[in-house]
Formats: sequence, C-alpha cells, structure tokens
Amino acid sequence: EAREGDLLAQIRRQVLLIRPQAPVEPVRLERIKPRTLFSFIAGAIAAYFLISQVTQADFGVLVEQAEWGWVAAALGFSALSYVAAAMSLLGFVPERVPFRKTVLAQVAGSFVKIVAPAAIGGVALNTRFLQRAGVRPGLAVASVGASQLFGLGCHILLLGLFGYLTGTEKTPDSLTPSRTVIAGLLTVAVLVLVVTAIPFLRKFVVTRVRSLFAGVVPRMLDVVQRPQKLVTGIGGMLLLTGLFVLCLDASIRAFSGPDVTQLSYA
Repeated sequence: EAREGDLLAQIRRQVLLIRPQAPVEPVRLERIKPRTLFSFIAGAIAAYFLISQVTQADFGVLVEQAEWGWVAAALGFSALSYVAAAMSLLGFVPERVPFRKTVLAQVAGSFVKIVAPAAIGGVALNTRFLQRAGVRPGLAVASVGASQLFGLGCHILLLGLFGYLTGTEKTPDSLTPSRTVIAGLLTVAVLVLVVTAIPFLRKFVVTRVRSLFAGVVPRMLDVVQRPQKLVTGIGGMLLLTGLFVLCLDASIRAFSGPDVTQLSYA
C-alpha cells in the first residue's frame, strides 16, 4: 500500500496532467466615485452632529416627562405627510401611477435627503420613480418640474401670509429673528450674488434650471385640463405644509413639559 504522502503527491500530479492551469478570475478594481465619497463624508458629518446632540440629552428625564398622547399625534402627522407628498406629486402626473408605490417612494426620499440636498435628491428620486412607473423620461422630468414650481409658489405665498399674521399677532414677547436666521439669509444672498456675478456659474445654473423646467408649460396645460388632478396637487402641497406645522407643534408639546401653554401657528 502506498503511503498517504505518496498518494496525495500522485493525486496532485494527475490533477496537473488533466488541467495544468486553472482559470484565474481577473481582479475587479473600482475607483471610488466622487458621489460615493461625498455621500460618505456627508453621512459622517451628519452622524457626528447627531451623536453630539444626542449625548447631551437625558433620555430618562425626557421619557418620564413626555406627553405620549402628543408623541402619538406627532408620529401620525409625520406619517400623513408622506401621503400629502404623494398627492402633491401625482397631481401633476396625468398618467396613472399607483398611489401606494408613490407613498413608498416619498418615504425612500426621506433617507435620500439625509446625505443629499433636499431639492436635488427629491427631484432625482421622483423622476426615476415616474420613469419606472411607465412615464416617459421627458414627461417625468416635466411633471416633477411642475410640482417643484407650484410648490415654490405655494411656499412663497404661505411665507408672506404667515409673515403678515405674525406681524399683526399680539404676543407678550416680541418675535425677533435669531442670529442664525439672519446669518442664513445673508449666506443665501451672498451665494446668489456670487452665482449671478460669475459668468460660467450663471450659465451652468441657467442651463440646469432650463433643462428642468423646459417641458413644464406643456405639462401644465395637460394638468389644467384635469381640474381634479390640479386640486389634488395643490391640495397635497397645502396639506403637506400644514402637517409639518402640526407635527412640529405636537413635538414641542410632547417634550417641553407643562410650561408650554400657548403656541403661535404663524
């Protein structure tokens, strides 16, 4: 009988005779895309600020003093906001798109907005969703652009309305803007001035905006011919803003204790 070592050596030789060289899979080398790197850095920064804020909170005291009825109300308003967001999108899509899947797409958009700008991430996701739902790419972009344009108009009108109501409301303490708000407004104004002053930046922004809203007018003509769709879209936008306000109100009442007696919705 052959020894075990000799037997293994013979088996190896026979295998090499049958197949001298086994195919070697090429190594896949992938470069890190700038988008992936940006998402990772943005996620790390968001996690850092979130952890720094969470570590300063005493969860034991918060749980003991929380008004759980208002917590449930805040969760309910937050959940309904996804339904309102789906309405605001479908109101500008004449084609038939499943409502349930649209709501789920808005839920997914909340995670996208964590590491991407709110407007860009939402526009890209909704456009892709409409394309997967069977809407042609050009019409999908036009529908999302029309929704964004009407949303901007509604927000400007609501901002002016509530600004007027805030100015006429009688409150014991004067409402003065914080330094953060003033700094934010000044930053936005400086960015607008920089973009408009530099030619290639101005051309880049104008090209992107024009491509986004190129088919908005024809799409709006299609939507205007369906008043029910228009009411659904505008109603969804107003409902979305109202639900955000109610969610904020319920959250403050849930965790601020009995000291909060009166809040101004304006």
